[in-house]
Amino acid sequence: MSLAAAALLALAAPGLAAAAPTDVVAPIDPSASAPPPVSPAATVSASCIVFGSTTDTVWFGYANNSTERVTAAVGSANSVAITGASVNQNQIEQLLVGTVERAFAVTVPKGAVVTWNIDVPNLAQPGFTTRVSAANGTATPACPTRTPA
Repeated sequence: MSLAAAALLALAAPGLAAAAPTDVVAPIDPSASAPPPVSPAATVSASCIVFGSTTDTVWFGYANNSTERVTAAVGSANSVAITGASVNQNQIEQLLVGTVERAFAVTVPKGAVVTWNIDVPNLAQPGFTTRVSAANGTATPACPTRTPA
């Protein structure tokens, strides 16, 4: 008898005892299903955009909060894509300790989206990496203009 049928029988005939379910359900171990901890050594951002008439220049920056330089060669672990097509241009391969707002720039057709993906060490799991990404969008501010002195 299914558990649902036993429940209906118990409701319909309070004097009758329902058959015990035959399925045994083991308790769920929350540590077995929990995702591994993630603590990236660095984060990246689309810091600002210089808007042009036919192109935009997007500046990317990073914050390396670890105690060591992060290195990722250009390729699958360190890529730049413009609206889905990998272009790998100008991205840096070393993130020094600290924060850099304008580490490199990519010039794109007006309104195009450019994304920087880089795999950085996961400080919560030594020997593993985690991917961090940044892309320009409507929330990316215009770069401050410099006035001549």
